[in-house]
Amino acid sequence: MSIVKKLTIPAESQRAVFGANDKYKNLIEKTLDVKIITRGEEVSISDEQNAKIAHDAIGALVKLSERFPINTSDVVTAIESSRRGEINKFLSLYEVEILKDVRGNPITLKSISQKAFVDSAKNHDVIFAVGAPGTGKTMIGVVLGVQALKEGLVETVVIVSTTVENDE
Repeated sequence: MSIVKKLTIPAESQRAVFGANDKYKNLIEKTLDVKIITRGEEVSISDEQNAKIAHDAIGALVKLSERFPINTSDVVTAIESSRRGEINKFLSLYEVEILKDVRGNPITLKSISQKAFVDSAKNHDVIFAVGAPGTGKTMIGVVLGVQALKEGLVETVVIVSTTVENDE
């Protein structure tokens, strides 16, 4: 096994990037079939085929960790964005602060699809969002509605959500 890519990650950033008990590091290794070796601040990645994808994803997560706490969905999105060669789009997701929550923490986008949803909302009065459960459709709709209410752009927000039952 030869070392293909190297990065330097400050010790204080490694826990945020690799997660408690190396949870995110293990996820990257398993998903991309690479081996990540840490020695002090030096991080080495081995695997000829996926080392660049892992390197770019980890580099983006280091930048992200400087501004936000990292969670599993961030790691998965970073890997997928890196696979598609769109790591810069991944980082741009976190530049868009939609609103702040009640504690003052920024509400940011978590996927490129959510960014497309927000961009569409800026240009259209009515939006239909269709997708798998848990992808943020309702949350983004509510946040955008609250933002529009706070800014005085609208007097009323209507969010319609249907329930489709599975025949079991």
